Amino acid sequence: MTEPPPWVIPDGWVLEGLATCRSCDAPIAWCTTPRGKRAPIDRDGVSHFATCPQAEAWRRRKRR
Repeated sequence: MTEPPPWVIPDGWVLEGLATCRSCDAPIAWCTTPRGKRAPIDRDGVSHFATCPQAEAWRRRKRR
């Protein structure tokens, strides 16, 4: 059995915990960005918002 690759956390980001995406069931890591925002990332350090097939359903509407 092959071990999954290690998590890549972008520089300056703080790992908060590991979870599973509620839409696509992919493993994600919740992190805090240097600006204090929370963001989910994939194992390779890419934003899960960019890779999740259901990301549009989770986007907030911009207020005018």
